Amino acid sequence: MAVNQYQMAWQGATGVAKALWDDENLYVLIQVSDTQLDKSSANVWEQDSVEIFIDENNAKTTFYQDDDGQYRVNFDNETSFNPVGIAAGFISAANVSGTNYTIEARIPFKSITPANEVKIGFDVQVNDAKDGARQSVAAWNDTTGNGYQDPSVFGVLTLTGKPGNPGGNNPGGGNDGNGTNNNSSSNSNSGSNGAGSPSEITVSADGVATIKPGVKVVNGHALGTISSDTLNQALKQATSVVSGKKQIVIEMTSTPTGVHSYEVQLPSHSLRGQEAFALVLKTKSGILHIPSNMLSNVTVNTEQVSIHIETDTVVELNSVDRERIGSRPVIHLKLTAGDRVIAWSNPKAPVTVEIPYTSTAGELAHQIVAWYIDSDGRISPIPNSQYNASSGAVVFQTTHFGTYAVAYVSHSFGDLASVPWAAQAIQHMAARDVVEGVARTVSLLRRPSPEPTSLRFW
Repeated sequence: MAVNQYQMAWQGATGVAKALWDDENLYVLIQVSDTQLDKSSANVWEQDSVEIFIDENNAKTTFYQDDDGQYRVNFDNETSFNPVGIAAGFISAANVSGTNYTIEARIPFKSITPANEVKIGFDVQVNDAKDGARQSVAAWNDTTGNGYQDPSVFGVLTLTGKPGNPGGNNPGGGNDGNGTNNNSSSNSNSGSNGAGSPSEITVSADGVATIKPGVKVVNGHALGTISSDTLNQALKQATSVVSGKKQIVIEMTSTPTGVHSYEVQLPSHSLRGQEAFALVLKTKSGILHIPSNMLSNVTVNTEQVSIHIETDTVVELNSVDRERIGSRPVIHLKLTAGDRVIAWSNPKAPVTVEIPYTSTAGELAHQIVAWYIDSDGRISPIPNSQYNASSGAVVFQTTHFGTYAVAYVSHSFGDLASVPWAAQAIQHMAARDVVEGVARTVSLLRRPSPEPTSLRFW
């Protein structure tokens, strides 16, 4: 099996893989051709190494099940596993010859009974490192780089060659890949859209680079992945500079109806502030303006992080707050690294959020606001939220993720007739709890009587 399908623009180390099997194990040999060997990075995936991916039941799920695993071995025979529990029974050996090396591995079958014509999900990957960074990735089948979390992109290995001796334990041959090296875009789950297709980069006349990633849609969840190489290419091609930063747009708006959740995977190092640029994520559920230092105060030990925009439903709200939201949009924003949710909050890197909304007849723009809703259903008006009629969106800045809603808050005050020039500004601030009405007889109450007659600033 030729390991020469590149996931990045740089074409570096390649390999040749062979496989054998018996009643208990899969045996894999990988010969790697390289120009130099480097394991100086603390990140194991950024060292010269090979990775073997196994999906024993070949279910082609888009997430890891108990029978799925990722096995990594570097040229010094140092191993790592995803998930960690699959290490039991794994044995490997490494042999270095100049700048080339060979890896042999024994992987025990855990959930299937191997036999002739049994098909398993399988892939091999070669990581090529230089100066502490991964510069190239070559694979037998997957060109998306998603194999560490998505078995649907694996190829298919057919077990053959075992003699017809039911009591024997002689190894059989694995298919060499001819005719079974299936492209991930044709083996994705039903309901997928564009799975495994490469990202498209275009540059507008004003120099803004737009990335349209291949988007996979499964059960209403749209997933797009931006590789380091794709992002670097976009940054090189972008020429527009606003406030000293290049503009990169990730567009995920061409999705079918029924999508209620968007996820974009980004290289984690790109959001640590090492390079100044402005990232705009566009979906049908919302738009995020993400600074490149978003993760400057967060420790992330994964290659990629995911930013999620999900449409949400309002629960556990009192009747007044529920009515003020009505049928207006509610979204949930979150950041994940692998299967871990990161409670992101960074005062030095505010994210600008745009929630699509078209005002209805009778609604005044200055009384349309954004609310933050905590896990207990308590609401906090966002003072900087504004309704932009021209773009049809409620816009605000936030330094933390969570649940946000569009609401309509209308207050009337008995003493505004004497200051008509200030009425709209006061109503704008009152809708955001910057000012509140107070009764004349109880001027210190935070929550006044239902019919306030004057104002108090907070």
